[in-house]
Amino acid sequence: MPIPFEILHQGRVVLITYPSAFTMAEVSSMTDAVKREILSKATEKVHTISDLSAVTKIPANILSLSMGMMKGKPPGIGTIIFVTPNNTMHRFARILLSLFPMQKFAICGTVAEALKEADRLIALEIT
Repeated sequence: MPIPFEILHQGRVVLITYPSAFTMAEVSSMTDAVKREILSKATEKVHTISDLSAVTKIPANILSLSMGMMKGKPPGIGTIIFVTPNNTMHRFARILLSLFPMQKFAICGTVAEALKEADRLIALEIT
């Protein structure tokens, strides 16, 4: 099943909504679509909100494959904001923060908080 994403804030924010369980093949397919449909056309940084609220099962190889995907990140990517009330996913997000110090990450408890953070980041770029 494809992982859905939507473009918000005039193309400056991508909201990715992960299902309860997913495969890394689905993540790779979604990432390719985001790169092709959004990031390749972006003229400014695009912030990503990854909503992990519904996730109950993560792929066993998520960390190693995520590391490979992060190394090939496109230049238009802004801050990656993880949304998770789940402690396990919160710890995973913290691990990514430590592994990729050059990438900006944030962690929020709700999508509403993440959207406010994205608005704040965009406002900082404008001023």
